[in-house]
Amino acid sequence: MEPACHHVQSLLATVPDPLRSRLGMPAKTNFHWLNHHLCHAGSAYLVSPFPEAAILTSDGIGEFATTHAAVGTANKIDALWEINYPNFPGFREFRRTQDPKFLAVKPH
Repeated sequence: MEPACHHVQSLLATVPDPLRSRLGMPAKTNFHWLNHHLCHAGSAYLVSPFPEAAILTSDGIGEFATTHAAVGTANKIDALWEINYPNFPGFREFRRTQDPKFLAVKPH
């Protein structure tokens, strides 16, 4: 596991207690962290009419990944690869041009 990714996971582990307290939830309330890009992939593939699909999600940043590729087959999603921050084309162009439009990727 990469050190930065480990840091993010350590940070996320501290979130439930203050969140429970602020929302008035019982101490035994469980939280389940879900993979950001897998959620995007599922929200597109699982409601689609396709029994099989190539899935590509790309945005500024999820937990640590910026781009994620997967295959959907029979309502199951298998991850293939991901690109981690800061290796997102939008970040490179933003650093080069300082134009924020490169940070947004719109679906077409």
